Amino acid sequence: MEAAARLDENAVVDRLLARLGDSLLLDVTDRTMDLVDAGVINSSGFMTLFAELEEEFGIGIGAADMRLENFRTLSLIARFVLAKRGAA
Repeated sequence: MEAAARLDENAVVDRLLARLGDSLLLDVTDRTMDLVDAGVINSSGFMTLFAELEEEFGIGIGAADMRLENFRTLSLIARFVLAKRGAA
């Protein structure tokens, strides 16, 4: 089994922080912080986030996936990624 297939929530969050730190200037230490309410991510940031998730994790994000409750926190994003990859 390849290493990427064995991702867990912590590994996904770590990869998100590493990848999104540059593109979104994401500086988040609390994985449960509401990224929208805190003003960390906005509508254009979501488009960047979707593109980064698709590239980094090899997932497709369709219109039905673009529900705010999937992307409010790093933990929720990680769970979404894992579910899309069939690991959750």
